[in-house]
Amino acid sequence: MRGVGNLRLSNDVAAEHIGGDLGPDARESASTRRRWRRGVSLSEAVWGGIGAGPQSSQPKLGFVVSALNTGGAERHAVSVRAHLLHLGYPTYLLAIAQADRRALFESPGAAGVVELGTRRLLRSPVAWIRTAQAMRRLDADVVFTVNSPVSIMAAMLRRLGLIRGKLVCVFHSTKLQPNERASWRGFRLAARWLDALVFVSETQRRSWEARGLRGRAVVINNGVDLDRFSPSRVDGASQRRALGFSPDDYVVGINAALRSEKRHGDLIEALAQLRARGVAAKLLMIGDGPERQAIEAQVQRLGLADAVVFAGDQRDVRPFLAAIDVGVLCSEFETFSLAALETLAMGAPLVTSDVGSMREFIEPRRNGFLFEPGRVDQLVDRLERLADPLFRSRIAAEARASIRRFSEDAMVQQFDALISSLMSTDRASTSDRRPLSDLPAVRTPQELP
Repeated sequence: MRGVGNLRLSNDVAAEHIGGDLGPDARESASTRRRWRRGVSLSEAVWGGIGAGPQSSQPKLGFVVSALNTGGAERHAVSVRAHLLHLGYPTYLLAIAQADRRALFESPGAAGVVELGTRRLLRSPVAWIRTAQAMRRLDADVVFTVNSPVSIMAAMLRRLGLIRGKLVCVFHSTKLQPNERASWRGFRLAARWLDALVFVSETQRRSWEARGLRGRAVVINNGVDLDRFSPSRVDGASQRRALGFSPDDYVVGINAALRSEKRHGDLIEALAQLRARGVAAKLLMIGDGPERQAIEAQVQRLGLADAVVFAGDQRDVRPFLAAIDVGVLCSEFETFSLAALETLAMGAPLVTSDVGSMREFIEPRRNGFLFEPGRVDQLVDRLERLADPLFRSRIAAEARASIRRFSEDAMVQQFDALISSLMSTDRASTSDRRPLSDLPAVRTPQELP
């Protein structure tokens, strides 16, 4: 069982990715976060760090997340923001709570992030006050809130007249998390107050509307950067050697946070069964999280230490995806998995649990296989079939082509069109917008206990 240290993105790489010099503000984002806790003015360094600035003629955009952890929803927000910056929109990124895992902080779309550092969201008066103060000062024309708790806060703050601007929830869930269940009724009400409710798949939209969630629904599928996520862009053979795999090894990989709902234990058990059947498979685990200790213990208990590599969180997963032969996701639930799209874009077949919207892009025997969540026997069967190099190469040849319609360019174009639509409906009343000085007062961070 081996670990690999995290890679770091330089500012030059970040600038190349979004097309411009990030400037000194991006490099100083950590100090911006520290100073904010002492009440620093939010006019400093938060508009993306590439010179767009809040004086741009384009609408000002905000992105608000609960915390900038390394999850799919957060990666999606950072990616969309980076592309909208490239299109000339001045944007800010606000994280209400402090992140546990900070691999995303040096991503280009996280430049100038403001982290309020609160410990809770909906039940914390401090979180409400700091969020209202920050959003009020930044005063964006359109604010994208990620998932339900943040959307409840923003909708309520606007309802109270403490903030203004259009509100769009980008909703990634198919199953309420423990911290979301108590606020389900609040989210159903808040959704009706939003200017748009973005679902990331048609399957997800139908599922939630059947459960009573109503709003101005828009479906914008997650997209993958097909130019960046290309086998030709990285040296997979070198990365494979660096990880200790030989060219002839059958390497299965999973790119997912080490959380209980991702069911890494099923894949560890499947690996043990495969090897017992004489399939000398090896496993690369990309990601980190609270379940790592339990997963490592399971690996040791099953005698698989020499067959499993833990790579941890990676800012650039492409070399690691290029090093695997087959990708796997075992999750209890997914929505429209970005990790799945990235795996396929890198040319690897995908074996995934049949959850969420996987059927919208997984075509069995063309680009991968589906199995019932929790059915380790089915997972073993699919992986054993793909152990045949000739069969695997035929499936792999279709993997990338199968998801071309889910490009990041197409996704960003739809967000751009949504912004234009929202702003066009607002033009008639823009001149009547109340000045900030007329909005109710919000206590500043310096006044907080």
